[in-house]
Amino acid sequence: MNKNICLHKYMLKKSIINFWIVNAVINGVIFIVQTTDKTKLFTHSEIAADYVISIFILGMLCSLTGFPMIKKDIQKGIAPKIGYNKEDHIIAKYFPKNVLLKAVMLTIMTMILIIPFFVGIPAMFGMLEINYMQALILKIIATGFAGVLVGYFVMVLTLTEHKFSLEVNKVL
Repeated sequence: MNKNICLHKYMLKKSIINFWIVNAVINGVIFIVQTTDKTKLFTHSEIAADYVISIFILGMLCSLTGFPMIKKDIQKGIAPKIGYNKEDHIIAKYFPKNVLLKAVMLTIMTMILIIPFFVGIPAMFGMLEINYMQALILKIIATGFAGVLVGYFVMVLTLTEHKFSLEVNKVL
C-alpha cells in the first residue's frame, strides 16, 4: 500500500477517534452536567468565556496525552513512517522541542482559530443569544474541531520529530 495512503488513513482514524469524538463527548457531557438551568439563554460573551476555558484544558490535555500516545504508536509500528522532517513542514518547523511549550503553542493557536469562528456563527445568523440545545450542539462541534486541530499538529510534530531522531541515531 502507498506510504501516503497509510499515513492519511492513520491520521484520519486518530483524528476522528482519539481527538474529535473523545473531546466532543467529554465536553458535551461536561456542558450538560454544569448547565443546571436548561432554559438559560447564552450570550456571545458567555459562549466565548466557556470556549476559552474548555479549549485551554482540551488543548493542553490533548497535547500532553497525544504526544506520548503517537510516540507509542511509532514504537509499536502502528504509525507509518513519513518522508519529511519537521523542518520541511510549513508550520511544524516553528514549534520548539519542549513538549510543554509545544502544548502551550498548540493551545493558543487553537483558541485563536476556533473561538472567533464558533462564537461568530450565531452572530452570522443574527442570533444575540442561543438556547441550551443550540449551545450544546455548537460546543460539541467546536470542541471536536479544536481536538482535530490539536491532534493534527500533535501527529505531525511527533512523526516528524521521530523521523529526525531516527536519522540522528543512524548517523551516530
